[in-house]
Amino acid sequence: VHMGPWTNIGFRHTLRALYAGGAIVLARKPDELLRAVEQRGVNYLLLAPAALAALVDVVPERGGPLHGLEWVEVTGAYLPQVLYERARERLGPSIVTSYGSSEAGNTAWALRSDLEGLPGAVGRVLPDVTVEAVDDEDRPLPPGETGILRLRGPGSVKGYWRDDEASAQAFRGGWFYPGDLGSVAADRMLTIAGRAQDVINVGGNKIHPRVIEEALLAVPGVADAVAFGVPGANGIPEVWAALVVPGELAKKRLEETCRQLGYAAPKRIVRVAALPRNPTGKVLRGE
Repeated sequence: VHMGPWTNIGFRHTLRALYAGGAIVLARKPDELLRAVEQRGVNYLLLAPAALAALVDVVPERGGPLHGLEWVEVTGAYLPQVLYERARERLGPSIVTSYGSSEAGNTAWALRSDLEGLPGAVGRVLPDVTVEAVDDEDRPLPPGETGILRLRGPGSVKGYWRDDEASAQAFRGGWFYPGDLGSVAADRMLTIAGRAQDVINVGGNKIHPRVIEEALLAVPGVADAVAFGVPGANGIPEVWAALVVPGELAKKRLEETCRQLGYAAPKRIVRVAALPRNPTGKVLRGE
């Protein structure tokens, strides 16, 4: 388990495994994870996308599925298509994605292969959880329409400890508002468009960073990418991007990708050694 008992989901998975008579292996570094699978018989991995990418890099190319590894659960952030394809080749086909929060627990879950052709989909809402997309006035939107997400379920808490201001913003009318934009289809498929605070408004055009990041990650040589807004000289936000490129970059492919992005193309692209992330793997866009 990479996201160990110091995280909400890691703690719940630890309890579940121990209750079932299983054993827990804690490992942080990619080579430690690989040895755990190969030498200790680990059959289930819990990883954030960033940790998954690091693990895939140390698995020999064309090495095939790792023997004994039955499931890989990816959570904490969205799993890009390019990374999923690499993981499927090197780790095995049984890769699942889950969406949840510390405040409300697991919300949606699915085999990643079931989400093909559904950009942004993270899984179907669990039976005992209710998720709605609402407008700015908290009015529920029709199935499939994107809005502000709110949810409730048996795993939800009622507020933050000794923080009435934060509780008033995130917990209203029995609902928890995680701060995500998304939609819920009629078949309960949950799609995440991004964080409401991450949307970049460029001249009235609202751009979701994930669209840009998915395109940049498909460029050969790009190992990691993030898009974010930076105030321009005239006060209007500009789209910037930061790339992690360990080796050679396919510059012509990058230029073509930016042309295809149109008004969403980054005005400036910077190269960095690594992206800042929190303990669960989410990129810290502000930093």
